[in-house]
Parts: sequence; C-alpha cells; structure tokens
Amino acid sequence: MGMKSKQLEDKRIIHYHDIYSVKNWFLKLYSVSSNKAKEDFEFIENQKSEISKWIDAIPEKSQLPHKIAVLIFHYWASGIYSWLVWWDKNNMPQLEVYFSEKKSPYVTFIASPDKSMIDYINEFAIVYFETREWEKYITEKDTQADLDEFLTTHFNT
Repeated sequence: MGMKSKQLEDKRIIHYHDIYSVKNWFLKLYSVSSNKAKEDFEFIENQKSEISKWIDAIPEKSQLPHKIAVLIFHYWASGIYSWLVWWDKNNMPQLEVYFSEKKSPYVTFIASPDKSMIDYINEFAIVYFETREWEKYITEKDTQADLDEFLTTHFNT
C-alpha cells in the first residue's frame, strides 16, 4: 500500500501508512506530524508490542466480530499521543488515548484520561472520514459488509 500524505490547514502532515494485523484485528495506521520525515514508520514498527497491549485492553463487550480499528500517532514537542478508534456493536466509534513523553524508538505509553484530545482537527478529520467509510461499507451493507473495501479506502484518497 505504501505511505501517502495529506496536509490540512494547520501545517501538520497526515501520513497514511498501511494496514497492520495483530491478534485477529486489522488496524489502519496513520501518523500526524509537523514534518515530512518518514521516521514515523520506523517508530510504528517498533511499537508493535504496545499496540498488542492496547488491543488486549479493548473490552470484549464493545467489540464487533469485524475487529477493525484506526490507530493514529501524533507527534508533539512534548511527546507522542496515540488514538485507538474502533466501532462497537452499535456502530458507535470508541476511543482510547495513550501518551508517551519520550520520542525514542522504543517507548512505553500510558493510558490518558484526556479523551478530549480528539478535538484536534487532524485526528477529527481522520476519525470523521473513517466513520463515514464505516457507515458506507459496514453499517449500510448489513449482512454483506465489505471489509476489504473499507480497509483499502483511507483518508488520503
């Protein structure tokens, strides 16, 4: 699939990376940063053990059998925020936010109680787009959900 980028008005770059599969889940990976560097991808590769822990923390009662989520890493001067978004049995987006003060290749994230961070335009744009696509390819299709089409459509198209 490869990395594609899109820039919104606030000068941060949104990178779509790829689909990452972990524990029978498929995650659409994005990153947001103020630079155009491809270092984001190396960082994400190094975080696979953290991502696995986050998937384990999703309550079973809020999961759909599709097991699809969106993961957004946002690089700030103070650290890295990560938004994990998935859809529950009522097709409502669910959100967990994680934060790390470090920006080394291997860091440990802590769960952040501040879920209002989704108010930032970049993350909101991604989540809005992905939710509309979820409705189009999953919710509206009823029993014929088109998972492949949902997974191959991303914000930068």
